[in-house]
Amino acid sequence: MAAFPPIYDTMNDGSNEGWLRATPHVFQAGMGVASEHSALHIVIAGGGFAGVRLARLLARHGPRRDVAGRPVRVTLLDRQRAFTYTPLLYEVAAAKIAPEHATTPYRDLLWDGSVAVRQTTITGFDRERRVVHTEDGEIPYDRLVLAVGAASTLPHIVGAHSNAPGGLAAHALPFMNLPDAEAIRARLTTRFRAAAHAAESVTIVVAGGGAKGVELIFDLADFAERRLAPAYGIAPDQLRLVLVNGDDRLMTDLPPYFDRDARAAMRARGIRLIGGRFVVGADADRVYLDDGRSIAARTLIWTAGITAHPLIRALGVPLVDGALRVTKQLQRPGFPTVYAAGDCVYMDDGRGKRRPATASLAQQQGRFLARALAADLAGEPLPAFRYAPRGQIIKLGDGDAIAQLGGGPHAPHFTGRAAHVLRDGLDLVEVPGIAQKRGALRDLLGR
Repeated sequence: MAAFPPIYDTMNDGSNEGWLRATPHVFQAGMGVASEHSALHIVIAGGGFAGVRLARLLARHGPRRDVAGRPVRVTLLDRQRAFTYTPLLYEVAAAKIAPEHATTPYRDLLWDGSVAVRQTTITGFDRERRVVHTEDGEIPYDRLVLAVGAASTLPHIVGAHSNAPGGLAAHALPFMNLPDAEAIRARLTTRFRAAAHAAESVTIVVAGGGAKGVELIFDLADFAERRLAPAYGIAPDQLRLVLVNGDDRLMTDLPPYFDRDARAAMRARGIRLIGGRFVVGADADRVYLDDGRSIAARTLIWTAGITAHPLIRALGVPLVDGALRVTKQLQRPGFPTVYAAGDCVYMDDGRGKRRPATASLAQQQGRFLARALAADLAGEPLPAFRYAPRGQIIKLGDGDAIAQLGGGPHAPHFTGRAAHVLRDGLDLVEVPGIAQKRGALRDLLGR
């Protein structure tokens, strides 16, 4: 995701689903037992916010049969065994909560078996034959939902001894998923231990001044200043945190007061902001900027945007800003049996730019697709997707945040501890799984 957004649609999928009344004849109690060859098969490729929201709604409400009377079966494909609640990844990276409290096994989300979950790696799609290629073989589909997410813009190393231009692939840490968050936490702990042994200073650089980069650097400041530096005897004047932003303004997709308040909080915390510059390279000791300057730092974390997932690039179709263009019904143009949702989809913000890829948008698209598939299989006209902004809450470290409720230039907003408490409360409500809620609550109260 471009940013892990703080305000979501509820994961309680049974509430306020007025669309269930639109096509009542396709919703029947019980999924029924049918053979693979006689059933209509919906395949959801990806278990993020969009894919899980869709799968849970289909499990709960159907449709059970299509207009021709064929039973419907649903399969969710993901290479992981659990859903990751990405808004808590900041806390995982900063050792504020345990990794297991940010994930919920799919079997706990789809416990009744009405949606089959297959843990496998998807290797490609054949839209002509209507087949998903996986490491375990081919999976045919009648309807396909592409919800595979996005990839980091950080260059990848190709081959055992090659390196990306500027050394970024070898020396920068991405921040996209749970393994990335755990790797950041481990790297920082190792770096502070080594610095203490060598009597060195510690500099942490975050590249990217969007919502993700801003939230992350404040959480890392908490981790470094309040836990790692005291534990390893690093003096406050030996610790520096730097945020490099390619734009002159932070979080350009949000109202200007987000930039203003975040800058003020950075000044108060001693976080250095370098605006209007890009990170173009790194080695073991320095981070290089596009104006020829460099920063002495051995830790670089990359949050500078997202790009198309390799599976989406492999489709060989034109992309817009690294994402799939879809119709108002979230279908691939020319392929009415293929839908798409989440971070792999281009959604215009009304001003000719891509709407930020957020969990709220992904969840709304997943909920819409449950409604659209019901209409599709009932032989009815498909509705058009409409996005309803829920608002934003950006954390600025423990006890501080910026909150906007709803969308538009006149949406109410507030800052400080109240905004932070609201964000924590929403995260605890939204994270699925009773054990995960309890564990996250214990971690947040004990931090």
